[in-house]
Amino acid sequence: MDDARGLGLQSGMVTASDKAFDLLELITTAPTPLGLGEVVRMSGLKHATVRRSLLGLARQGLVHQNDKRAYVPGLRLLDLTALALDHLDLAREAEKVLRELCNTVPGTVTLAVYSEKHLAVALSLVSSEPYRVAGRGLAFAGLHATAAGKAVLAHLSRPDADWVLGPNPLPRYTPHTITKREILSAQLATIARRGFALNDQESLLGVRCLAAPVWNHLGRPTATVSVAVAVSQVSLAELGRAAGDVCRAAHVITDRIGGSPAVALPASDILAPSMEA
Repeated sequence: MDDARGLGLQSGMVTASDKAFDLLELITTAPTPLGLGEVVRMSGLKHATVRRSLLGLARQGLVHQNDKRAYVPGLRLLDLTALALDHLDLAREAEKVLRELCNTVPGTVTLAVYSEKHLAVALSLVSSEPYRVAGRGLAFAGLHATAAGKAVLAHLSRPDADWVLGPNPLPRYTPHTITKREILSAQLATIARRGFALNDQESLLGVRCLAAPVWNHLGRPTATVSVAVAVSQVSLAELGRAAGDVCRAAHVITDRIGGSPAVALPASDILAPSMEA
């Protein structure tokens, strides 16, 4: 039997289809095109097995070789992805989870979808009084000034985060908005470590928010789950105690859409830290 340790496959339980799909994932997620020898080395499979699987994937249009004979994703993979996305309604998959969350945390619960520098609200459930919050929408504030935006930025590479933020000075929306990039960078590192982000009146006075990322199948942030509260009704410490429920909801939605969390669900002792970030 082939040595499949490189892909984490269980001996005795691996089919040819398992190996082919793992090779497809390896090629799709590689930062640069992979030659046959690199695929063999990185997969831990035998040369003949890799070659046979790649020939099958190529016949299906799922991979092809570029002019340097390195393997890259095929155009049919894009077609299948588009079809899958057409059938995936993120808001529908998340609605039940958000309704349950709305019953356990104070505030307005929102699902926002991230794409190309922007967050768009896909679903928002407004809580009953006295926690009803109506404030500035995500479209009107930079990602650096919202909990949802920071939950995304914290899990982007530094070049990608810099590209999203752009070269211009960070806009200030309130006296609490973080506009110094070195301070923001340190805060993002904290957010990445603990798994959720906070916004304490940084985009709108009188409103604070907590958010956690939802992950796609590549382990990248594709959406956020957040809860917004009125400063006059909920303290920062009280909001922090909702972090566990918000993070768990984000992980449940991640699982429902076939995502792969890039970070584990935060431990209970991390879910109520000092709320400085």
